Amino acid sequence: MFIGRARELNFLEEKYSGSNGSLILVYGRRRIGKTALVNQFDRGKKTIYLLATQEEKILVIRNFSKIVAQFFEDALTLNNPFSDWDSFFSYLSEKIEASDGRIVIVMDEITYLIEQDRSFLSILQKFYDTRLKNTNSMLILTGSLINVVYTDILNYDSPLYGRRTGNIELLEMKFSEIKEFFPNLSMEELVYVYSIFGGVPFYLELIGDGKRPIEKFLNKNNIFYNDVQFILNQEMRSPEKYFSILKLVSYGKTTAGEISGAMNLNSNELSPYLNKLLSMKILNKEFPVFSKKKRGGIYNLTSNYFNFYFRYIFERQELLETGRENILLKYIESDISAYISGIFENICRDFLISKSEKIFGVEFLEMGRWWGRNSKKSRGKDIEEIDIVARYENNGILFGEVKWQNIKIGKDVYMDLKRKSEMFQCADKMFVLISRSGFDDELLSYADGSDDKLFLIDLEFMKKSLFPE
Repeated sequence: MFIGRARELNFLEEKYSGSNGSLILVYGRRRIGKTALVNQFDRGKKTIYLLATQEEKILVIRNFSKIVAQFFEDALTLNNPFSDWDSFFSYLSEKIEASDGRIVIVMDEITYLIEQDRSFLSILQKFYDTRLKNTNSMLILTGSLINVVYTDILNYDSPLYGRRTGNIELLEMKFSEIKEFFPNLSMEELVYVYSIFGGVPFYLELIGDGKRPIEKFLNKNNIFYNDVQFILNQEMRSPEKYFSILKLVSYGKTTAGEISGAMNLNSNELSPYLNKLLSMKILNKEFPVFSKKKRGGIYNLTSNYFNFYFRYIFERQELLETGRENILLKYIESDISAYISGIFENICRDFLISKSEKIFGVEFLEMGRWWGRNSKKSRGKDIEEIDIVARYENNGILFGEVKWQNIKIGKDVYMDLKRKSEMFQCADKMFVLISRSGFDDELLSYADGSDDKLFLIDLEFMKKSLFPE
């Protein structure tokens, strides 16, 4: 069953409906669903599907030749496949030029071909320019090796620069998109699943009903506990320092100073590793919302799946290898609420952005976390944090706090948020509190009788807003 990706499918259909040749790049890290997207798109269409493998070049070319020959029912070429790219592309172009109807050509995992033979893109560019783009064909390239995609395909110096008629960077699905995988899970259970596996369709499909997600991660018969290293080892020839950085960030050491101190590296030595992780979008760098000076900042893992792995599994694999899953399970369960709280904040920010007009009657122009110095507090204790700060029209600001805890939010939480809001100059203020466990009677009574623009949101409200029945 194929779920989601409606925007990407619509884009591909739009390009397919044109009459000219087109070249589309679909890229993203392994397991993200590139092949599934392309297979869903080309259902019912005349398609030549060519999957690159990590074999010797001559074997790949011969295999591609046989697939094309079989598609065009050419027994001579099927028994006498080509051995070089020029001959293969000449043959492919000739066959397509002589054909009726639109043909989709999919070259899946093209980054393997580029890594093996840097001349491949120049040859492909020559035949696309001189032959394929003038045919009634649609060429779709997919790639999982992100370094190769950015360096060899998207780069200004790439032979394909200016030839592509579209790019699709396939990212993880958002929390609001995963419900269809697990129609019977509660809102709280969905948050647990998303916090552990993220929005990767491949993993979500493997965990069945979504119940007991931690136990499924720790089951050695599944691929979850070692797939991270498999993915990263394909991208990095010496992954040790990258793994150390990701482990430290997952543990909460999120500034460059904290990371360099723990690894005993100076900033110049650390920067290339951080920059590569940023370019691969394994890490992102976050600054306080509204910040004009982009200095400092903190690093976060972009994938919940990677985050969970490096926080709980990476240094404790021996427990799984020696059959002591229960020890690891107990440790994770004792800490999981603290881990989920940060991810739940991200879920809530996405939720508020998507439902801003319906809930607040405004569209947010900018939203994020804020942290910084409070000039009214004494030095050493002058750093404040606010989970949600969002600007809306006419210089209005929304302030919000998010709590993933087993107790109801009380009035004290709201009054502290209101106090922190005094640090900001704005023409209008709104406040929102989002709680896993709801709100106590004192706060509910205050909200009913106050003139403050205070919104109280619990999991049930979020569920009805995101997944109306």
